[in-house]
Amino acid sequence: MRWQEGGRCEPIVIIYNTLINGLCKYGDISMAIKVFEEMLAKGVPPDVITYNTLISGQCRVGNMDKAFELFNKMDRLRLAPDVLTYTSLIDFCCKQGNLEVTTQLLEEMIEKDLRPDVALLLPLFSLLVNGRVLLEYSLR
Repeated sequence: MRWQEGGRCEPIVIIYNTLINGLCKYGDISMAIKVFEEMLAKGVPPDVITYNTLISGQCRVGNMDKAFELFNKMDRLRLAPDVLTYTSLIDFCCKQGNLEVTTQLLEEMIEKDLRPDVALLLPLFSLLVNGRVLLEYSLR
């Protein structure tokens, strides 16, 4: 941890990420965004963890558009999404029953040589099972 004169702690990415994570888990995404904006204003560069936390938080409260805005911003900043980034987005899309976007994300993930983990396979399996049940029901 770095220290400024006068004994004050200099803000670093880990501190901001911890605050943002706590606020997202508490469900206060608007305050998490304010902390993120303060982070940027103070010149602290966000990292993949920052974006993963915000994306997950936006998904948790149902803000798909904002989650994808953050995802696209990562690309513009040349921050490579990781398995956790894709897992958050795919999980949310699966819960929404959005097979098209889920498929696009999964294909993109595989193209980037990112391997799905168990946390990703469960929502995919659920989407497929629910989709099949709905299809069978609609064919009756």
